[in-house]
Amino acid sequence: MEKVLLLLSLFVLENCNSLSSHSALSYEQLYDLGMDAYKNGKWDKCSSLFQKAIDDYHFYKRTLIDCRLKCKDKKAPPSFSNILVEGNCLRKCKKKVLGFRAELEVSFAVNKKFEERAPYNYMSFCYFKDEQFKAAASAAFTYYVTHPEDERTLESLQFYRLQKGVEEEDFVDKEKRSYQSHYISGLTAYNDREWVTAADHFQQSLSDYFIEEERCRVGCENGFVHGVFPDFINAIADHYLTVLVCEQKCLKMLSTFGTDEVKDFVCEHFNYLQYAYYQANNFEKAFESIANYLLFKPKDGLMLSNIKYYMETLGYSADLFTPSKIVREYVDMWKAIDSQLDFIRESYILPNDVISPDAEAVMKDSEEVYLEDSSLAVNRSANVVVFEKLGLHLVNEGKQFKGNDRFMADGLIRDDQCAALADLARAMPENEFGVRSASLKDSVQIVSKSEDYEISMRLFFRGLALMRLYTSAYFDDSSLHVSHASIVCRSGAVHSDLSLPESCVPQEDGSCWNPNLQKPKYTVVAYLTDNTDGTGQFYFRGDNGQVQAKVDPICGRLVGFGRDSRHGLNLSWRHDRCALVVQLSSVLPEDPGIQEVKKLMAKLDEERMKGLDEKDNAAVLNEFYKQGVKVSLHGEQLFGRERFVADGLSTPAECDQLISLARREGISGDGYQGRPSPHSSSELYSGLGVNRALKLGKVAGDGYPDGPTDSPIKTKFVSPYSKYEVFEGLNISRSLMLVDENRISANILHLFLDISEHARLLVEKFFNQTRRLYFDYTHLVCRTALDGDTEDVEKTLSHPVHADNCIIQDDGSCEKDPLAYVQRTYSAVMYLNDDFEGGQFFFAHKNKSEQVSISPTCGRIVAFNAGEYHGVKGVTKGQRCAIAMWFTNDPNFVEVSRLHAIRRLRSIDSENNNEKHDGLDDEFDTATGSNDNIDNKQSKLERELNSGKTESDLHIVREDRHEQTMKADSGSHSGVEVRRESLMNLEGTIDYNAGRIEDLSERNGDVESRDEL
Repeated sequence: MEKVLLLLSLFVLENCNSLSSHSALSYEQLYDLGMDAYKNGKWDKCSSLFQKAIDDYHFYKRTLIDCRLKCKDKKAPPSFSNILVEGNCLRKCKKKVLGFRAELEVSFAVNKKFEERAPYNYMSFCYFKDEQFKAAASAAFTYYVTHPEDERTLESLQFYRLQKGVEEEDFVDKEKRSYQSHYISGLTAYNDREWVTAADHFQQSLSDYFIEEERCRVGCENGFVHGVFPDFINAIADHYLTVLVCEQKCLKMLSTFGTDEVKDFVCEHFNYLQYAYYQANNFEKAFESIANYLLFKPKDGLMLSNIKYYMETLGYSADLFTPSKIVREYVDMWKAIDSQLDFIRESYILPNDVISPDAEAVMKDSEEVYLEDSSLAVNRSANVVVFEKLGLHLVNEGKQFKGNDRFMADGLIRDDQCAALADLARAMPENEFGVRSASLKDSVQIVSKSEDYEISMRLFFRGLALMRLYTSAYFDDSSLHVSHASIVCRSGAVHSDLSLPESCVPQEDGSCWNPNLQKPKYTVVAYLTDNTDGTGQFYFRGDNGQVQAKVDPICGRLVGFGRDSRHGLNLSWRHDRCALVVQLSSVLPEDPGIQEVKKLMAKLDEERMKGLDEKDNAAVLNEFYKQGVKVSLHGEQLFGRERFVADGLSTPAECDQLISLARREGISGDGYQGRPSPHSSSELYSGLGVNRALKLGKVAGDGYPDGPTDSPIKTKFVSPYSKYEVFEGLNISRSLMLVDENRISANILHLFLDISEHARLLVEKFFNQTRRLYFDYTHLVCRTALDGDTEDVEKTLSHPVHADNCIIQDDGSCEKDPLAYVQRTYSAVMYLNDDFEGGQFFFAHKNKSEQVSISPTCGRIVAFNAGEYHGVKGVTKGQRCAIAMWFTNDPNFVEVSRLHAIRRLRSIDSENNNEKHDGLDDEFDTATGSNDNIDNKQSKLERELNSGKTESDLHIVREDRHEQTMKADSGSHSGVEVRRESLMNLEGTIDYNAGRIEDLSERNGDVESRDEL
């Protein structure tokens, strides 16, 4: 019958040139007709058919939801009698409006195409071929909003902008919902300080959103194919489970603008509203907004401080802070849903789960076996104690995991390294089950096409080597080699849609469990993403299928197990789930990709060795001197061979900009990822790194191993060496995050990278390196003096005597230990100010006594061999700010966050359609050691030298950058202004997460916004 309808429709199309006969066709059929017209080059017909298909898709979805809402009796108590009445009403409503289509099923694949806006993509091309450029621009933009990575669509949009008659208002997202428009208008008015208008838009956005969310949740009540024959109650429960999962996905779907998810979307409305109402002198609504916000985050310190401000400073009473009824009901509803989802994650038994009748007896017997072998676990834990020096700590094994061949350790790699490794898998195509996988051989191919991924490949190689060493040590088995290694990412956006085989137990390598496959002796998995929302868990399972132990994946976590341990994983509902999976064997052949990676790395290293020579070094140094850089002290003047002090590397204005950045956005103790300080292995402090701090949303305790673990949030970080200083810092990773959140301009990050790159180049050339020098770590840090007895403060060192790549022993020698960052070859500190007392840098004798000291000043750099003994005197008054830098000749230890920052800045330049930042590509090539850059003498400064630019030309490059930075940050709301400009220019490709405007008690009790501070 369906074929007859299609043939009849085609006949009508061809002979009557009319679309009226399509009213009885479904959007699936219309889409197929549109594709036929598209393939046959019938452009006017294909655009019309695709538009009809889109209209019918919305009509069909809207009808289903309207009927479900119409037939729901919210006041009626739940009972099967009421279900029968509602079901009858629903079927009658659908048949009345949809006719015979009421019970038709549209394929999942077609629905997915409409959800992903595929018809707009084809329709834009049809309009283009028909020379209807205005309509083509609208269709292309609608598709581009959710596919910003599609370069063809971007090129098409740029073409349409140049066509006569196409105006800016033609670039419209035809799928944009009303609450999104009001939210964007609210942000725009908020940034323009039009408080009443902003509040009105935010309130309307909330009202429209609640309606849209309810419709989305009702839309989840679709049919369900069980695939088995469950009992009546199980059928209901299993179907309800899919509805709950779908409802939770509504939150992410509706809070995503284009491809950018606005975190805590509903909650953040009240954050903006409370401040807008305050500015509009509508305190009653401000109080309600604060109370509404606290329903979502009852322990939010800044919002609680706002209440305290209103009560203690302005004299209002606590009973005025009452949430609205609709918001309270909304929060209660989601608490109930979350509670049900928690039960499903922890306890609910799915149809393909296997539970033995005597499972409890099996578990009891197993525990007795583990107790008997407890001595084995003790010995194994002792085998890996040495790895704790690398920050890799054993946290679980043996009895806790219900198996003697299982272990878990934390701290293998940092967050930025996790992201770089996951990039390899994400560069691969996705299979039908949402899995992307990159082997060692794949990584060689990826790097051969784009050297941007070289550091990812090197991390891959280093990571699997360390995983093999750790596993070999733990099991005391030196015969192990890598038989296979891959990086596997599973998409988190398709959990409820995937049709995995019913019997499939997903494995870490991307496959389904197969008892017939030959297993490696051991498998070890390093997680690259955080999946802590209760989904994406790894689990061990017994012979009878029962779950024995679960693991939440987090970046750097290691799980190892033997061939007899069965495992599985839960698919992630929200986020991508990525892992580095290494199989170890004594029998299976070695992964051939290992040799291919070695050959490629050797080739790249060999080519780089040709890139530097002494003549180039001397020429670049002369150019530095022409630009005003002066080496003040060196060598014997500093009582050492590889030491120098230079001045003039940055201007006072640039120093001020970086100090302002550190003071405004620095995080206490930032930059060390919970590991020993990069200054030296001898440092004991371990602060909370920026990425973890951002995820946790707070800095708990003081960050020291022996300090309190449950103290309140602290805004200051007392130095581990001096109780008279606070220590605050900012690394490149956090700086990049601030750019993405529009809290600082991209030009500030450019400046941070530029100045530190100039420092690196000077160090490389002055020490006459014939091998490239790479950044290992960069840290913008300020140390501020606290009140104390002046005499005591003067005796205290801000940083005790140490070396940067070895551990100083009692006899004055320095031991090369892995903890001491032995890869570091040179270090440097560039100072940003001198308006403080104390804080002098000094070189030291082997007995740690002072040898010679250097006073800081803006633009002064102290550089030295990383093995030199040095320290820092205590700051007695004021604040001392500097950029600390550590360098290495080993490309395997390149600072990954710097590469991410340069890539992101390139992307920002491209998004803004601006001319690329002068030297940005050169800096990326220098950071990665790109072969292209070798031919170009490895940096912008060197290229300019060879191009014959004059001294004034070269100086202008830096001055222009400073002027751009000053212009970008001249206003008190620079980040907000950039965000507003982006909203006005290209709504579909921006980050809609705005900076929080919360704390009402800043600046002597006056209400201010954080952006303003």
